[in-house]
Amino acid sequence: MRRQIYPDEHFEIALSRKLLGQTRIPIIETTRWLYRQHRDALTAYRDIYEVQRVLAKVAKTAWIKYRLEDRRDLQQYMFLYFTVASNFDSDPDIAALLASPGRKPGDFAAAVESLSPETVARLKVTGTPPGDKVAG
Repeated sequence: MRRQIYPDEHFEIALSRKLLGQTRIPIIETTRWLYRQHRDALTAYRDIYEVQRVLAKVAKTAWIKYRLEDRRDLQQYMFLYFTVASNFDSDPDIAALLASPGRKPGDFAAAVESLSPETVARLKVTGTPPGDKVAG
């Protein structure tokens, strides 16, 4: 995408087919991964396309609040959102990790992958139902 700002302060955007397939936030790949790995937890959804619509809204929130754009981080964020609790990020430990100024791409994914089964169970019991369709 090319932007041109003119002296009279109007601007024009030029889109190019050369950018086709280049995405900053891997929504489609994450949806496919989630549907393939956790389909049994997505029974409230009619199909993968409904999952993708909700996931896109959740990804928007994840990016705005936490600047998540790494593929693995996004996958684990969606894993927690869709299979554990929609408000998992209100947990103090997870909130601190997401808010960490020194967090690097992949750090969140690694932390989620190392959560104990007891921690995941606690999040599920104390959190809101997973996969809230009204997200974002």
